[in-house]
Amino acid sequence: MRWLRASRGGARAVLKHLTWIVLLPAGWAGAPLAAGTASGTMAITATVLPGCTVDAGAMAFGTLTGESARGAPSAQAALTLNCTPGTAYSVALDDGLNGDRRMADPTGQVYLDYEIYLDPGATRRWGSGGEAAAAGIAPASGAVVLNAYGRITATQLVPSSYSDVVTVVVAF
Repeated sequence: MRWLRASRGGARAVLKHLTWIVLLPAGWAGAPLAAGTASGTMAITATVLPGCTVDAGAMAFGTLTGESARGAPSAQAALTLNCTPGTAYSVALDDGLNGDRRMADPTGQVYLDYEIYLDPGATRRWGSGGEAAAAGIAPASGAVVLNAYGRITATQLVPSSYSDVVTVVVAF
């Protein structure tokens, strides 16, 4: 207590400063002032709708010459769906811009017939509905990859470049 006597004003000055520290409002010390509490509830809701997007890869038969043009040249393309998990889907393919699944040359006068199948054995035509469509239920990841198998069905090949566009429709 020797330091109290040595200071100016003695113990009285020290007590005066301690009083100011003790009398600081609670808000200045970092604690909020509260007169009471109240509580309520907050509703939290969400609606998850079924949905799918599709990304269709190109089906390229490549360059056909000599021996590769004989028989039934084939190609494959992947269709990738991204669906809400548990969503039932059906994927249909139309007959293409040239109709009847045929590619056209640049003049639009010469055609090259082809077909698209659900299986690599080319036994199930992939069409626009019913048994001809690919169907299933999206897994927990929502990702579905379907393979489309194409075959050129033309028996006479005329040299040219050919193309077509098939519309992929996903119903869910």
